[in-house]
Amino acid sequence: MCWYASSTDPQRSLPSIRILFASQGGTAQLFANMLSDALDEKNVPNVTVQSLADDTPENLVTSSLSSSSDSYYLFLTSTSGVGEPPSNGKVFYDWLMSQSNDSFPTDTNSNNRYYALFGLGNSKAHPSHYNVTSKAMDAKLNELKVMTPLMPLALGDDGDCLEDDFDQWQEAIVEQIVSRSTLNGESSTLQDDNSATTNTEDAPHAAEAPTPEPTANSDITVPTESMQCPGAKSGYRRAPIKYPRVLMGPPASSGSNGHAVRRDLLDVAPTFYHERTRAFPVVHNIALNPVASSNGLRELCVSLSAGDDESVQYQAGDHFTVYPRNKDYLVESYLDFVLDDVDPHAVILGNVSSTSTNSKPYPHPIDISLYETLSHAVDLNATPSPSFVRFLLDGEDGSMDYKGDIVRHGRTVLDLLLQNSRAGQPKKIALEDLLYQLPPMKARYYSIASSEHTHNRQIYLTYRPVRYVTSRGALREGVATSYLSGLTTGSTVIAVVHANPSFRLPVDPQVSVCMIAGGCGVAPIRAFLEERIQRAPNSNYGPGWLFLGFRDPNDAVYGDMIATALECGALTHAQVMYNNPLGGDGTASSLTVDQQEASRGNVSDAVRRNGAAILAHLQNGGYTYLCGGARTFGVAIENEVHQILQTHGKMSEEEATTYLQRLIHEGRFLEDLSD
Repeated sequence: MCWYASSTDPQRSLPSIRILFASQGGTAQLFANMLSDALDEKNVPNVTVQSLADDTPENLVTSSLSSSSDSYYLFLTSTSGVGEPPSNGKVFYDWLMSQSNDSFPTDTNSNNRYYALFGLGNSKAHPSHYNVTSKAMDAKLNELKVMTPLMPLALGDDGDCLEDDFDQWQEAIVEQIVSRSTLNGESSTLQDDNSATTNTEDAPHAAEAPTPEPTANSDITVPTESMQCPGAKSGYRRAPIKYPRVLMGPPASSGSNGHAVRRDLLDVAPTFYHERTRAFPVVHNIALNPVASSNGLRELCVSLSAGDDESVQYQAGDHFTVYPRNKDYLVESYLDFVLDDVDPHAVILGNVSSTSTNSKPYPHPIDISLYETLSHAVDLNATPSPSFVRFLLDGEDGSMDYKGDIVRHGRTVLDLLLQNSRAGQPKKIALEDLLYQLPPMKARYYSIASSEHTHNRQIYLTYRPVRYVTSRGALREGVATSYLSGLTTGSTVIAVVHANPSFRLPVDPQVSVCMIAGGCGVAPIRAFLEERIQRAPNSNYGPGWLFLGFRDPNDAVYGDMIATALECGALTHAQVMYNNPLGGDGTASSLTVDQQEASRGNVSDAVRRNGAAILAHLQNGGYTYLCGGARTFGVAIENEVHQILQTHGKMSEEEATTYLQRLIHEGRFLEDLSD
């Protein structure tokens, strides 16, 4: 199918389709490019992809064409921090929120303006500010009535299956645009060549594909799907199916020691990181319990005093945002089994203009080697999107259940290509088809586990290495935790401190606090305990509750600190629970029989048993802190609190929901939950 201008009004037959994204971690940008690809496959012209920071807000919402029948504005935005727009969408967001119907720019180049909006969020990890940016933008556009909704607001939920949500929205958007463009008869914006065979002389001719130039090496046979260019071992590499060709230069000279791989990109690609990112020296990186399993809790301590820089400061409750890198064995596996004939040390210079009318900016840093790109910039462990899966399987996905077959098993590009190898040889793909379809590497947020009042110019993290075998027998390691686990004293971690001002202890020490945490959620609790212990001599504390859960006694940490907090009044009640009160290997633990029975169960069990006291805490103005995993722990504790309000507070289900929402709005029910 191809589209061409109506003979009655060739200028008026060109729609303007602008895909606008705001992305903190890169997923919204990836989805924007995927939407552009889907429109390109239907040969829909005049599609552009832009960040909301690429131009002035006024220019972004007016057609770039001299005249067009319709303009489509397709927004994709995530929510960052504790409910703010992403950094590259803040200027546009603030501008939009300030507009009125009279002040919003008119568009003399278009008959009609349509918009659609896809939000990216996580209802499990961030329920209190789930997709608030997209919801606010949609509400404002509806209020202004300056654009017509193409379809209702779509909310993508990473707490379930974000990729599936996007795939369904994308399919509906493409169908809407194509159908609207082809149902308007002679005044149609677009027409299908299958419905107008008599006007083929008006249709543009497709350009012939260039033939690779001959090489001096007569032994090399150039396959039709290859192209001659630097960056390939043989001089030729596989041509991309649908993406602009990536330009590659010769490897950078690195002396007699071979091609050195940068440990970070701070010098060569500083914009890849947040503006305050730096390298922090590691003081220690230790297992907190030597008898725990290989994925027991660990503690990392870094120094803030490298050189003369004293500008980095933090408070208990803040985050330490880490930029990880892929393991070398994973990078080399992709070079060996996924990519076809590429030089890993060739330098990526950017891309050439696509022959398509659609614009696709190169999504990663330039002037670094391919190896460095795969190491630092691309999430090789990411689950490929539904459209990428179809591409990898040559469209032979049959009745594949994407959520059940791909997402639930955590399958990667490497998995799919190795599984679908032919004659023992995995199918390989072009470099561009990988780099444009996998998401960029995301920074990982870690709750700081220390108080600067206790540890001068140092930050502590508490983390658990993620390591498991999938149901299909593949080894998986968490990208960030495996990166952290490999750090040694004297090495550096690439990170930035992010303030979290909404997650703080109450100013008045007499206000009751209740801290509920499980596993790695102990990190911000440790910081709060240090803060309260340090201030105890000069504070008259009110009630302090702690409910903490671990897998078993061998997994428990910071017991001495909890005891100190109880002695000095920083805590008045503490209950530590274990899923298995025996040792992790099934042997008897140091707990007495009575202690084992009292501590057996989940944190939610302890919260339920103390329901009357927790209700009194909430009704007396207390602050509650919920820390741990979002998908199970956070949901379970919220459900228990909801039940306490109904059982002990004699509230209806609706009244309990309203009460809990009010606590969240007032900043007295605070969550620090991981995805």
